[in-house]
Amino acid sequence: MNFASEQAYIPQRVIQEQGGWQSHLNKTKEYIVSAIKQNNPKTVRILGSGWLFDVPLDFLLEQCDSIVLCDILHPSQITHKYSGNNKIKFETTDLTFGAVELAYNLKRNEVFSVYFNNALKNITPINYNEDLVISLNLLSQLSAFITDYLVKKQKTSYSQLSDITTIIQQNHLNSLPKGKSILITDYEEEYLDENGLLAGTKPTVYIDIPRSAGTKFWDWQFDTQMTYKEDCKTNLKVIATTI
Repeated sequence: MNFASEQAYIPQRVIQEQGGWQSHLNKTKEYIVSAIKQNNPKTVRILGSGWLFDVPLDFLLEQCDSIVLCDILHPSQITHKYSGNNKIKFETTDLTFGAVELAYNLKRNEVFSVYFNNALKNITPINYNEDLVISLNLLSQLSAFITDYLVKKQKTSYSQLSDITTIIQQNHLNSLPKGKSILITDYEEEYLDENGLLAGTKPTVYIDIPRSAGTKFWDWQFDTQMTYKEDCKTNLKVIATTI
């Protein structure tokens, strides 16, 4: 599903889109810092840690006793840099709780819709025991690699892909411990023409995201070079909320 190549491309996009990306990364970090100050957790789990661009890691190391970094693939530069830190633990895991393996195991052109959706619905999420769990710019991406893979392997409809996305996203939301979780995610793509005028939108999240007293919203200038979507710039609408 090209996890490695897609992950390797992220630093390049950060450099290409310094202004828009840096603003988003800073707001993400600020929201996490505020939550840490308010809740004073001693153990933290970060889902979708990746390159740590959006993680205020130095602050977490000062405030917390244990930080678990979870992703399906950790950049070697990150593991090399922090593997000797006794406060940090790396967990390499499929954050869809097995949906990736289900997709790999499908036979080509197999009639999969009912079987696959039922299997997804029957997935048992992991129970997280940390004081604070952070889902970090991950929710909209959980199904993207899977659906892109299935499009190449199977005959699929938009409705089928939407159903798969909805189930995977709902499973993720259900896994976040109530009262001690943070969810930060984009929820809509916004397309702008060369003059900056709105040309269209597309949802990236298909479930209802809970709101809280401290919920914040911002825009992420994701792609101004028109490399993500041809002939238009792409902004992402972002929500940060407590669960």
